[in-house]
This record gives sequence, structure tokens and C-alpha cells, in this order.
Amino acid sequence: MASSGMTFSAGTKDHDGPVASTSAAASAPAEDACLYCKKERRMYETDGCGHEAACKKCAMKTATGGKCKVCGQLFAGWRQM
Repeated sequence: MASSGMTFSAGTKDHDGPVASTSAAASAPAEDACLYCKKERRMYETDGCGHEAACKKCAMKTATGGKCKVCGQLFAGWRQM
């Protein structure tokens, strides 16, 4: 059978095997990860219900408040933990 000339990036096919994440060392552990970006460590809690939910970058993006990702309660802003 002739080759179609197509190549796949590592990890895109089942037979390629697992690919290590390049940013794994920089990421926060899953239980401490920001609920918005899922990458950085949570550093801010909502001022309403007090749930720890956001990293600094995501808290600044949603600085005027919103709906808590944990319980759904509306909040007006963030507090640094």
C-alpha cells in the first residue's frame, strides 16, 4: 500500500502512545487548580460565599464578580486568600 504522505503529530493516534505534557511542572495540582483556566493555583475566593475558585489572572478578568463556579451564588468581587 502506498503512503499518502500524511504525517501526524505525536500523540494524535492511539498507537503513538502517551505524550508527556510540557507544562506539567508549571501547572497546579488538579485539586488546587483554578476553576476557570484549570492551569494556575487558586489564590482568590469569592467575597460572597467564600469559595476558593480563581488564580490571579482569572480573578482580574472577572474582577466585577459573577456567579460562583462551586455553588452558583452571585458575588461582587474577589478576596485574596
